[in-house]
Amino acid sequence: MSDADLRLRYLDEVIPMLFPPSSRTSARTLLPHRLVPRRLVPRARWHVGGRVLVGDGPDTIETYLSDILGQPIHTVLHVRPARRANRKPILEAYGSDGLLGFVKIGDNPRTSALVHHEAATLRMLHDRPLKVVTPPTVLHFGTWRDLDVLLLSPLPTNGTHRRSDPPSPTPIDDVPRETGFASPIAPPSGQSPIAHGFVQEPSSAYSSGPTLSPDIHGLPHGANSTRSSGPTSSASTHDFGQEPSSAYPSGPTSSPNTHGLPHGINPTRSGGPTSSAGTHGFGQGAGFASFARPSGGRWARLPFGGGAWAPGGLGGRRKVGAELLAAAVSEIAGLDPAGAWHGDFSPWNVCAGGDGELLVWDWERFEVGVPIGFDALHHFFHGALRRMRPGQAAQACVSRAGRILEPFGLSFAEARLTAAHYLMTLADRHRRDDHEPLGPASDWLNPVLDHLEVLP
Repeated sequence: MSDADLRLRYLDEVIPMLFPPSSRTSARTLLPHRLVPRRLVPRARWHVGGRVLVGDGPDTIETYLSDILGQPIHTVLHVRPARRANRKPILEAYGSDGLLGFVKIGDNPRTSALVHHEAATLRMLHDRPLKVVTPPTVLHFGTWRDLDVLLLSPLPTNGTHRRSDPPSPTPIDDVPRETGFASPIAPPSGQSPIAHGFVQEPSSAYSSGPTLSPDIHGLPHGANSTRSSGPTSSASTHDFGQEPSSAYPSGPTSSPNTHGLPHGINPTRSGGPTSSAGTHGFGQGAGFASFARPSGGRWARLPFGGGAWAPGGLGGRRKVGAELLAAAVSEIAGLDPAGAWHGDFSPWNVCAGGDGELLVWDWERFEVGVPIGFDALHHFFHGALRRMRPGQAAQACVSRAGRILEPFGLSFAEARLTAAHYLMTLADRHRRDDHEPLGPASDWLNPVLDHLEVLP
């Protein structure tokens, strides 16, 4: 069965869950094409093909979100890939002023646990005086039709946000919210923005599964596996996450079918997102463009979900600096005396913000009690997987660990052991999740560990 067939099969399961059958229906469109299904959006008159009818009764996910946000809401539903252990419905919520938030739905015990954990983690982070890392804000967390619904603020990837910005004067559910992403061009009254574009899913599926407390025994004597101090040398001179340049593609890698778009609009023109950078498994980096017709009649591009581009324009995503990444890893590690890590600190889950901030989303894997540097190694490893086989990426992760973790004060011997423990933790995550996207650990991990004679 093809990837498109698997996605459509899952979509058939999700639609009646979020839009229960009703005598009233509304039309949606699969974009960019039924053969490459990535988004299910409200249908517009220029759409050709890909027509899908969904229930439009009094109790849908859109009516629920409309009640929560106090205005009519239209959603864009991500058509998720099949081979993910943590697959869950993901939506983007749009109001009259554009993108208002991203929605994660916990629809089974595993994904509900992840959604609960992310909500608790983000509320904890909201009370911490973070200087480098900027996470989303929980706008709402509740239950609808026995589903857990987590509504998160979009991060200001247009670079206009500053930490001095005041919070919204009307917080939702008594949870303070940060200034959200505001579209520079508002759609006309009564017309919702419609999302278009071509997106391929990232390899962040490699990080699926429940979080664990890794065994850190066997570190060399004197190694401090949980130190939370900042970088001890200029990170710009090290290899922190910079090995696989393909982790930050700068242009489209395929030519998608653009049926259903207004004539002349190319969702992958120069400067747009590519195969998977910025999609992060979740909506914030959703590499697609949105279009609305302003009152003047000219088509304009609205950068909703602009996490696929660096702040300051749509001229292609640029690399996040090594110093900024190292500072973010240190700040996350310092959240707990025993050490902490984000858990999925991959290139598509971060984006440079304003004033030296790093925007970071997808916190459902956050965990404490781990050696410092796990996030740095995860960032490097998942970037390397974009151009190497898993075994080669694992070997590169261990071989380059000394330079990757040098900013955190680890010796090369300590760094290699930390890399080995990180890879074992990741493999154990896959095993516990009964999902091995890299293949059996005996194929990609064991050969690497066999060469590390210092392991107990």
